[in-house]
Amino acid sequence: MNVIDIDNSPEDGNWFFRIMDVRYSDGVTLYNHSFRVVKKTPKGCFIAMGVPNFDGSYNKKNLKFIRDKGKKKWAYPTKDEALKGFIHRKRSQVQILREQLQKAEMAYKIAGGDWPIRNRYLIYDDLY
Repeated sequence: MNVIDIDNSPEDGNWFFRIMDVRYSDGVTLYNHSFRVVKKTPKGCFIAMGVPNFDGSYNKKNLKFIRDKGKKKWAYPTKDEALKGFIHRKRSQVQILREQLQKAEMAYKIAGGDWPIRNRYLIYDDLY
């Protein structure tokens, strides 16, 4: 698998990671983004989502809280956990989109549309 590591940040507890996919005309590329831990609390930590101010501090809008024991985390302390989280997100996305596609196909059939759909413009051609 090809995951591009944006800035090679170490897994030393000062960084959190999140893998994101970007679609290009020739396929999909996975990027591993790193986020600096700004503050640790007993329940989790704050990670920096943007660039710091001139004095090195961060605005509240540029911080994201990540719970230590949260079921759904936005970012993870290791790259392996980030990959597992990405796989889980994509599995959920595929399930949701499959259900939406099934509902759309059912509505299309009920409306009297030809089946199978031969090209992506069929629906618009039939309307006019």
